[in-house]
Amino acid sequence: MGEKDSITNKEFRKYLEYIGCLYKRTSGDHVVYTKPGLKRPIIFRAKGDIPPPPY
Repeated sequence: MGEKDSITNKEFRKYLEYIGCLYKRTSGDHVVYTKPGLKRPIIFRAKGDIPPPPY
């Protein structure tokens, strides 16, 4: 198995929009995306890369 890399914030935003998520707002240092049918919004830091999952 290969080692997982982090992805850039820009790549993650493009992916969220590709799967149908909508930008809702920026709250402080966090970005909020929503999608109809999801119980909770997707929230992540506005700066820096998105780290890989811990497993």
